[in-house]
Amino acid sequence: MMDLFFSLINNPMIPWGLAFSIILLAVGIWSLFRFKLARFEFQLRQAQQLIDAIPPAEFIAHYEQVHEQLQQNPLLAQQWEAFRKTLILPKKPRDPIFYTHRPDVYFNESSLIAPRLNLRLYQSAPNIFVGIGLFFTFIGLVAALWFASQGVAAPDIEKAQQALRDLLHAATFKFITSIAGLIASIVFSWREKAQLHRLQEKIHYFCASLENHLTFITLEQIDTTQIEENRRQTEQLERFNTDLAASIANALEDKFSEKLAKAMKPLSVAIDGLADRVGGMNQNALERMVETFSQHLQNAAGEEMKQVAQSLEKLIPTLDGFRQQFDSSGTDFGSRMNDAAVTLQQGFSHATETLLERMTTTNAEIQQTATQELQRVSEPLTMLISALAGLKTGIDESSQLLRSKAQDASSALGIAGEKVEMRLSSASQQVAMQLTEAADKFGLVKTDIAEISAQTLENLRSALKQLNTIQTNLAETGEQLSLVGKPLHDTVDTLKLTLEQVNGLNSAVETSATTLQGVSLSASDTLNNTSKAVEQVWKKYQSHFEKVDEDVAKVFQELSKGLDNYRQQVESFTQKLDESLNSAVKSLSSVIIELLESIEELSGKKRG
Repeated sequence: MMDLFFSLINNPMIPWGLAFSIILLAVGIWSLFRFKLARFEFQLRQAQQLIDAIPPAEFIAHYEQVHEQLQQNPLLAQQWEAFRKTLILPKKPRDPIFYTHRPDVYFNESSLIAPRLNLRLYQSAPNIFVGIGLFFTFIGLVAALWFASQGVAAPDIEKAQQALRDLLHAATFKFITSIAGLIASIVFSWREKAQLHRLQEKIHYFCASLENHLTFITLEQIDTTQIEENRRQTEQLERFNTDLAASIANALEDKFSEKLAKAMKPLSVAIDGLADRVGGMNQNALERMVETFSQHLQNAAGEEMKQVAQSLEKLIPTLDGFRQQFDSSGTDFGSRMNDAAVTLQQGFSHATETLLERMTTTNAEIQQTATQELQRVSEPLTMLISALAGLKTGIDESSQLLRSKAQDASSALGIAGEKVEMRLSSASQQVAMQLTEAADKFGLVKTDIAEISAQTLENLRSALKQLNTIQTNLAETGEQLSLVGKPLHDTVDTLKLTLEQVNGLNSAVETSATTLQGVSLSASDTLNNTSKAVEQVWKKYQSHFEKVDEDVAKVFQELSKGLDNYRQQVESFTQKLDESLNSAVKSLSSVIIELLESIEELSGKKRG
């Protein structure tokens, strides 16, 4: 058996036949590999031509056509479907198509070739060819050793020579198959790598064509765009809410105003009729009540009580008018004082700023204009002192007059109340006469107080006019003093202190105005309370007519208390106003004295 096997190996054609078989095996495997790759290349070429035939600007118009044909491509259909999910299709026909992932993530050798071709097998084919060659080489080596052992054991020379020839044939068998396996391995590996590289290039070209027809955008860019869009939408939503509310209000007003007016007109007419009927009923009831009350009064006190009722009815609107007039006077006085204080502060601020700006630019003219400016300064300051003194005198006179009038009114009302209390027990006619006198005196007091308030306001207005004149003079003085240089820095500091103290005067005047307004309000409240008390007393007087004397006495007591409170508040206000104006005048006087001293020092320095 071994002899037959080794005799076949010893045949000279056997090694060449085996080598040729190895080459044929390599060519067959290569042909199969090349055929499959050619089919892949053809499918890629079709897709490449399809995309290259479309201009990038018109790709969005042919997108559906490209999608249908790529879905029919056996090689690219699955990966194209996965890649298409990453595309952002535009809503407008002119906008580009965005892609968020690179095409080579989906179209590569691992995703396209590896699932359809056993690359590991074809990549291991060169090793198989080398292994087959080595396998036959070792068989030839074994045969050579067997033939060598036969030659060594041969008894004669001819057998030994034959064994040597068989050994040479076995060596040829051994090396020929190894060479064939190595050649097949080298050539197959070279071509296999080259073909795979060529296929990878085509896949790369296909991905590049896709990128040329699409627009790349990252997820970060999408997030940034989305944040900006959300911000714009939020702003638009806020504007929309405001505009929507305004437009809805306007639309409702335009659409429903006329219709609502028409629809509400019958209701308004009905309500007016109801109000008229209710008013008529109330008026009738009041008339009946007044008639009943008049009858009681006529039965009890006659015509005198009618006069009492008439006088009290006239007293309430008079007190209300007095309260309203006093409120308006106090409000007007407060607003005028505030305006005057603001004007005075602005004038002083403007004069100070002008003085500071110009003092740095006029050092060369100090010696020429110092004497003239000192003379001009003395006149406005003298006017300021005299005006402030007149203001103080006018305010003092007004406050004394106001005090005297208030005391006279209080004493008159007190005497009237005492007389009424004494005479109420004797006769109701004397009660009516005292009430009439009290009402007349109260009207006189109201008139006097109104005149005093008007006179006080006029005095304050004249004082404010004088202050405005002083402000103008001071502004002119500041403009003239702007020519003075560095030696006047002390004067500037003094003027700053003057401005601060004038601001303090402004605050004091504002406080006085506030106090006056508070006094007015409290006086109004007192008069309202007095009116309410009178009404309550008269209600009690109507229900309990037998207590006429006591109730009327309470009325006058309430009136006396209200007027006392009002007199005390007016006195406290005038005292506070006097103290504030005195302090302000003292402050201004001290400042003016300091300013005069500074000017004298400056003139002395200049003369020296």
